[in-house]
Amino acid sequence: MMMSAAAIGASPAHTESSAGQITVLYDAFGPTSTLKKDWGFSALIEYGDKRILFDTGNNAEIFAHNVAAKGIDLRQLDFAVISHRHGDHTSGLNHLLKVNPGVKNLCTAGKLRRLRRGFARHFL
Repeated sequence: MMMSAAAIGASPAHTESSAGQITVLYDAFGPTSTLKKDWGFSALIEYGDKRILFDTGNNAEIFAHNVAAKGIDLRQLDFAVISHRHGDHTSGLNHLLKVNPGVKNLCTAGKLRRLRRGFARHFL
């Protein structure tokens, strides 16, 4: 389902316009870098004036390390998207919500029901 940020009431986290960029924050593959590798996935998508976090990886500590290593400020997100309920995509939610408790999160109702109850208030 395609949805614009304006349609969901998301406010822009920054005003710079860009053609688009994807920064992988969590992955088990790829070249050697300062990122810790682990099974799971997370990426920051920057498109136009929007900053969207896609998934949060398999381990909150590794997610936090990788976010810091890339110099990403999670307080400047427009929203976060959780692709599905598996731990290798959701385990960094604890860190995200500690840093940015007001961030809007998007997922389907089915996914939301399956996520831990403690996160429910953070999802649209």
